[in-house]
Amino acid sequence: MKRIIFTLSLILSLILTSCGGSAAPASKSGGAKGRPAWMDNPASVYPESQYISALGAGDTRQAAETNASANLTKRFKVQIDVDDMMLRRYESFTKLSGTMTESLSESQQRQIQSRSSETLIDVQFSEIYTDNLGRVNVLAFLDRKKSGDLYSKRIQDNLQSIDVYLANEARSFDIPEKYAYTNAALAISQVNEQMLEQLDIISPAHKSRLLVDESRRMAALSEKQQKIAKQIGFSVAIAGDDDQKITIQVQQAISKLGFQLSPQAILKVNGSVDYEALDLRRDNLIFYGWQLDLKLTDLSGKTLISIVERGREGGLDETVAKRNAVRQMSKIISKRFQKDLTDYFDRMLIKR
Repeated sequence: MKRIIFTLSLILSLILTSCGGSAAPASKSGGAKGRPAWMDNPASVYPESQYISALGAGDTRQAAETNASANLTKRFKVQIDVDDMMLRRYESFTKLSGTMTESLSESQQRQIQSRSSETLIDVQFSEIYTDNLGRVNVLAFLDRKKSGDLYSKRIQDNLQSIDVYLANEARSFDIPEKYAYTNAALAISQVNEQMLEQLDIISPAHKSRLLVDESRRMAALSEKQQKIAKQIGFSVAIAGDDDQKITIQVQQAISKLGFQLSPQAILKVNGSVDYEALDLRRDNLIFYGWQLDLKLTDLSGKTLISIVERGREGGLDETVAKRNAVRQMSKIISKRFQKDLTDYFDRMLIKR
C-alpha cells in the first residue's frame, strides 16, 4: 500500500494538548524604538540548544504568525500533505484503543481547518514588533525539551494502540474486520514513523532513548494489510454504462485500495448511469444532464455505501458533452467513493 505522507502540521497538532504552552523567554529589546533583539539575532533570546525558531512577517499579526510557522516548517526539511480526514482517522483510532490520553482542543481543530498545510499547530509565538514600514514581525518557536517529552509520550502511546489493534485482529475470524484492525494499526504506525523523524530534529537525545524501529514494523504491517485486502473480493455492475468507462473507474478505485475483483465477491458495487439531452438554447453547444447512482452491498443485501450525484455538462457535440460528464463522474468516484469505502471499514471499529 502506498505510504501515506503526513504534514508536520498533523504531527505537531496531535502531540500537543493546548494552544498555549510554556511561557516564552523574557523579551529583550535593543536598537531604535525598542526593536527586540530576536529581530536581528533570534538565538540571543531563544537559544538553539533549547528552541527551534523562525521569523515571520506580514501585514497583520495572523499573517505574520502564518508566515513564521511556514518558515519554521522548512527547518524540518519535510514536504508533506495531509487532509482533515487523516487527522480524524488517527485521533479516532487512538481514542478507540484506549491509549490516547489527550485530544485536540476545538481551537486546534479550527486552526487545522482554516490554515494551509504549511502551518504548524500549537507553535508558540513571541511578542509582535511593528517596524517603521508598518510590517508586523513575530518569532515562532518550539521548546525542544517540552516537545521532546510530548513526542516521546505520544509515540509510546501509539505503540500500545498498535498492539491493541493487532491483538483484536488476531482474535477475529471475519476477513473485512481483520482488514479494518490492520488498517488502523498501519495508519498509527505511519504517524509514528513521521513523529520519530521529527523527534530526531527536535531532540535526538529523546529519540535515542526510545529504541523503536518503526520502519520495519510499518513495512510488516503494510504487507499484512495487503495480504488481507486480497482476500476481500468485489464485483462491479453498472447499468447504462455501455462503453464501460464508469465501470472501469470504479474497478480502479477498488484496486487502488488493494482489493480484488472476484466472481466470489463478498462486497458488491451496483449502480447506474443515465444521460439526458438538454435544450438550454446555447449557441453551438450541446448539453447533457447526467446522474450517477452507486451502492455497495454485502452478501445479505445490506447497503453499506450509497452515492447519488447529478449534474450537467456541455460540449460542441454529443461526444464531447458526454466525455465531460464522464470526467466529472470519474472525479466523484476517485474521491468520494474511495473515501466512503475507507470510512466503511473504519466504522467497523467505531461501532464495536
